[in-house]
Amino acid sequence: MREEEKPFVCYKSGRWSFQITPRTGEGWRALGAWVALIFLLTGGYVGLVAREPENDAMVGWLTAGFVVVLGLWAVVMTRWMLRRSEMIDTNELLRIKREHDRQRQRRN
Repeated sequence: MREEEKPFVCYKSGRWSFQITPRTGEGWRALGAWVALIFLLTGGYVGLVAREPENDAMVGWLTAGFVVVLGLWAVVMTRWMLRRSEMIDTNELLRIKREHDRQRQRRN
């Protein structure tokens, strides 16, 4: 996928620190689909728990399962978006800016 076709931008500011932002209509639609999926999963969880709220064992297992599914959803969504993101390293941009500022100060 060419850089200008990528629907997301990922701003990295460290090894584990990053922010993914939609940049095109396609990116916003994809983000909407991921959010709709989590709403469906949450609605299913609430519906299942509401059927038997007195059954503590069932509620516990459903909650544990929901937490696992929610974690998987977050990891898969993040990896999917990262593969479709233009990467911008903010540390590199700051390094270039500082270097440019030093050169400008030397000229003055």
